[in-house]
Formats: sequence, structure tokens, C-alpha cells
Amino acid sequence: MIHVIWTEKSHDVWTVWLDDPPQRNSLTCEARLALAEQIGAGGREPACRGLRECPKRSAAAWAEKAASSALTVAPGPTRRKGCEELMGEPMTDVDSRPFPALTPGNEFFWTAGAEGRLRFKRCQACGLYLHPPTPICPNCLSKSIAVEDVSGRGMVVTFTVNHHAWDPAFKPPYVIAIVEIEEAPYVRLTTNIVNCAPEDVRMEMPVEVLFHQVGPTWLPVFQPRAA
Repeated sequence: MIHVIWTEKSHDVWTVWLDDPPQRNSLTCEARLALAEQIGAGGREPACRGLRECPKRSAAAWAEKAASSALTVAPGPTRRKGCEELMGEPMTDVDSRPFPALTPGNEFFWTAGAEGRLRFKRCQACGLYLHPPTPICPNCLSKSIAVEDVSGRGMVVTFTVNHHAWDPAFKPPYVIAIVEIEEAPYVRLTTNIVNCAPEDVRMEMPVEVLFHQVGPTWLPVFQPRAA
């Protein structure tokens, strides 16, 4: 069962939002428009502007396409909801969030949180921290690279507060921030600030790392550092 969160029409283009990420990501543009026609278009012809791989069809053709679809759809509201409405609705927990693919080159970073550590690769010749990780130091071209722990302390360089429910796994409002690492201010992570009201986050705020386990990964997020 695919649950449609809402459908909306903007500039004659119908959009369908689903709460099943794997299914949502696998839907072709054609299937998305078929769902839109089935749920929200009300017999009107959905436009294909911006969707070059989807030939424009008549409303009847789209209705036939939707009727023949193997997808079972539970319709939701046929309008875009304001963030004040979405904030009161139950969202999936952190375990349902997407997580990065592990590779031999990045596994050390995404799994170090299991030990409560934040780790980066570092050139053993010139001391440069390498993030994103690279096999060769861009500064001195040395291949002598090792993984080292850092303290996990940092500072908020900049941030924004998101109020829009782009994905059911992320309940708004939440803070997206860039945090620089204490040992190397040129190493910056795009992350979330947690355990802090969004209105209390500020530039140059001292923070410390903690980790959220999602699948096989441990995602580094930051919270205000105790004085």
C-alpha cells in the first residue's frame, strides 16, 4: 500500500507526494503523472512540462494508465498542507531516514559513531585533515594517510531552520547547520543541531558531537556544548 500524503497543482503541473521512500524513488515520471491523474487531477489533463521523457497524453489515456497500474493507492488530501498542519502529524522516526552507502573509503567515518568517536583521515606527512577522504594528500601529495580521532568539539559556522516537511522522516522545524571542527576549522560538516530549540541556535555557538544510528551507519549530529 502506498499512502499519498498530498497532491498539489502548481503552474498546471500535478505533483504526488508519497510516504514510501523506496517506492517513491522507483516511480517513473510517467507513473507519477498517472497517479496524479488518478487521485487529484479530476479528469483534467496533467501537463508534462519539464518531463521530457513523458509524452503528453489525453486525460482519458492517463485515466486508462492509472486504472491499469498495479499500485494500490490510499489517497490523501488533494492540496498542499501548510507547515503548521504538518508539524502536528506523526512522522516516522530516525530509523526510517535515508543513510549513506558504505564504501571501503568512507566506512571508517560513518561507523565510528558506534564507538562514540568522530574520525577523519589525516596526512601523516604534513598533518592536513582530509575531508571528504582522499587517498592522496592534496597539499603535499603524500600517500601516507591514516585515520585519526578528533575531540568531537566544533562551532556553528552558519545554519538555517527548515519549516517544510520535505520528507516524512524529518519532522519540522529542524536546524541544518555547517559545523567546523575544533582541530581543523577548514574541515566542515553539514549536519543537524539537536537537543536545542531552533530559535536558540546562533552563529559561533560551541557544539559537541553525538550520533544517531540509522541502518548500518552512525550519523554525526551536534548539540550545544556544556559550559
